[in-house]
Amino acid sequence: GLYSTHLLYVYLPWMEERVKEGYSYTDFVGICLWTGLVVMSLMFLMGLWSFLMALFTDNRVHRECSKDSSIEDLKEGEFRIKRWCKKCKQEKPNRSHHCSICNACVLRMDHHCPWINNCVGFRNHGHYLRFLLYVTLGMLTGLLLMATRLLYFKGRYMYWGQRNGRFSLFLTEEMMQMAFLVADVVGCGILSLLIGLLLAIQLVNVANGHTTIESLEIAQCERDMRRQIRRSAESELNEASSSSFEGVIFPYDIGFNNNLKAVFGSNVFLWPLPLPIEWNPLAGSASGRQFSTNPDALMNGQWPLPSKDPLLIPSRRGSLDDGGGF
Repeated sequence: GLYSTHLLYVYLPWMEERVKEGYSYTDFVGICLWTGLVVMSLMFLMGLWSFLMALFTDNRVHRECSKDSSIEDLKEGEFRIKRWCKKCKQEKPNRSHHCSICNACVLRMDHHCPWINNCVGFRNHGHYLRFLLYVTLGMLTGLLLMATRLLYFKGRYMYWGQRNGRFSLFLTEEMMQMAFLVADVVGCGILSLLIGLLLAIQLVNVANGHTTIESLEIAQCERDMRRQIRRSAESELNEASSSSFEGVIFPYDIGFNNNLKAVFGSNVFLWPLPLPIEWNPLAGSASGRQFSTNPDALMNGQWPLPSKDPLLIPSRRGSLDDGGGF
């Protein structure tokens, strides 16, 4: 809608007026208008491509063979902790969560987005961020051009049809354009601010290697650990304090560059394109079930700590025992 309004009430009338006044398409203003049209059209097409990729990409955890062959590869004395989804009745891989709207577990789930009617997760997180980026850039470009058009209107026409010393209440073409431009400027300003803020929050999470859900888990884990340290200090009457606790090291934070590659792909030159992950594999994980970890982080075999899901702990014989959680 905004793109169509830009064409109908910014570019076409502006270019038509310039032609009637004898200006060329190739002068400075004309080049700026054509450049803005090309940029907005490119942002619209890339945003639409990213939107469709985010919409139709499947992030669900599909049911696989109930017997995990990796269990048989365990050496004597080794064990591996697995999470179990009670609703899906299947294994829940690391960093996955059950979505009540999709009624399925989602690989590296960030959140369920109503805009795309799909969960943002392992396979489409990069597409979702590209969609937000292109929408924000497109609206900022349109906002700049619409503001310039309003200034042009201010100098060319008197306010709301006032001409020759008389105030006209008739809806002239210029007044309709002015009304649509004011509405578009307000709408673009609000939407670009909100979507830009959402994009900034998402990029901060990606740069730190965690999702929106995991950021909440980290905050909860740090609160629990500070509470535990405080209680321990009170019971032992020592000088330990929760203020000395600097926070947990998130186990999947593998560095700024690798965190970005884990969402946008290993090839930096393909980041602007919303390609399938098979064409630009993500760093840190090929399947979305196992991820590279930070060697300095304390995982204890799972995240978050403690787990709220039932745990399946293979015994030394390779059979599955219900660990019951921590």
